Amino acid sequence: MLLLTGAVSVKAAGKTGLATSGKKIYYYENGRKVKNCWKKVNGYKYYFGSSGVAYAAPKTTGMTKNVVCKKIGGSRYCFNQKGRMVRNGLYADISGNAYYIKSGKVAEAKTKKIQKALEYLADAKKIRSYLGKPNKTTASSSCFRDGGTDLKLYYPNVMLALYRDDTNGQELVLFLDPR
Repeated sequence: MLLLTGAVSVKAAGKTGLATSGKKIYYYENGRKVKNCWKKVNGYKYYFGSSGVAYAAPKTTGMTKNVVCKKIGGSRYCFNQKGRMVRNGLYADISGNAYYIKSGKVAEAKTKKIQKALEYLADAKKIRSYLGKPNKTTASSSCFRDGGTDLKLYYPNVMLALYRDDTNGQELVLFLDPR
């Protein structure tokens, strides 16, 4: 059954609005599913593909801010688990690929720089300069190497894992995860 807020069947009632079926999100206008178009609902933008399903990031245990990025009309856009287009900031997909979003679109040049700085075991100075001060940092004895510390740096939408060598202070990139 396709439901609109208030448990009204959109298709059956010939209504207009968002509807869900299982984990999929649709939009109906006068009871007809829209396809290949953008819709703005309650201040959020959605894109509905060729099957009428909204682009949405997969729901993954422990991750609520992961995204999926899709190319639409020559630009890439990222969508959260609710199918809403993300507007600004750094996000990651479930594979740890980073995307910097500005005004709703993937800022390709900055994204490329960030992804290069996030290469496994790269010196962490560059990525720290790009991301700035984290909201929170935790440290623990390293599981990566003896004589070091594992760091987790928390930003609004992602967590950056680093290894710090306790003998020389050098920090190395381990991975980036959506939060």
